[in-house]
Formats: sequence, structure tokens, C-alpha cells
Amino acid sequence: MKTKLTKVNDTDYEGERLIFAEITNGNFTIENKDYESLGMIEKIRVGAWMHWCISLNEDCYLSPGCVDEVREMQRILGSNKK
Repeated sequence: MKTKLTKVNDTDYEGERLIFAEITNGNFTIENKDYESLGMIEKIRVGAWMHWCISLNEDCYLSPGCVDEVREMQRILGSNKK
């Protein structure tokens, strides 16, 4: 089953478990449904290429369903011309 994210407005996406909100530097925060910050998706250089990578806050974990939603957001960001 493919994870589905809904585009909420020009910059934000929402899944069943998580909310992704763009911040001023073009990266995205990862929040749960209680609006608690879990980390970020950041575009960083990994070797020769730029990748959308997950940076989690200390003592944060993601369930398999949450990882599916983060991966879907990375696919969305990778397909955009940002």
C-alpha cells in the first residue's frame, strides 16, 4: 500500500501520522499530529550528490508507518525542481 500525503497549501503536506511544513531555508520540519517537532528533512550534500535526508531530534524514533510517510515526502521533494 502506497503512503499518501495530502498537500495542505503551497508549502505544507500532511499524512496519516505526520505533518511536513516548509521553513524559510527551504527545508521541512517533521511534526506529529500534536505539533511536536520530531526533526527535519534537509537537502544536504552526501558525496557528489544532494539528497533530502532525515535529521531527527534527540530521543526521537519513527515507526515503520512514519518512515513510509517520510520516504514519500522525500520522493515528492526529489521530483520538485527546488
